[in-house]
Amino acid sequence: MATGDPRAMAREAKDIPPGSLVACVTRFGEKIEGEVVAFDYASKFIVIKTPTETKGARKGNQDVRMLNMTCLQKFNIIDMGSATQNPLPPLDLDKIDKRIKANKLEKSQAIGRVGVGVTPEGQKLFDTIAKTFSEISWKDKDIVVMDRVTIVPPYKVGNMSGHDERSFTYIKEIVKKHYEQQEQTDSSAK
Repeated sequence: MATGDPRAMAREAKDIPPGSLVACVTRFGEKIEGEVVAFDYASKFIVIKTPTETKGARKGNQDVRMLNMTCLQKFNIIDMGSATQNPLPPLDLDKIDKRIKANKLEKSQAIGRVGVGVTPEGQKLFDTIAKTFSEISWKDKDIVVMDRVTIVPPYKVGNMSGHDERSFTYIKEIVKKHYEQQEQTDSSAK
């Protein structure tokens, strides 16, 4: 087992074969332990495969991380693999493209959910309602749900209006429950 300063190891290690097991710590304190997929001595980049940490991912899925060895705090070779490893499975580029597009859409939607110039209480209420309704948006400082119910500052039950009684009643219950939970959280924090 080789251990030590990652910068020194990056200078000394001419080859870390695929299949080797390594453990390292990033500058941010993140601990990564996994199997080496590739190592490039010239650029000091190492590619490590780890079990996925994504919630809801299928069992057996893997995350692949590219790390610059000169930017690591610690680096240990737990088990040196042999140079003869099975070839890597082919990448499903369509699946990767779909995942990238879904992530971009999710991020842009998350940005759209942030109100400009609204109170923290208003943003918390918006986030609570957004867990139930995807069709929610900001219109200036007003919360608009399904183009049927509007909640204006200070975002209380008395500040609601709507033209669909069924939707109005349902969203009103969500708002009531939100403020009841906020009161419970506030009182238990004291």
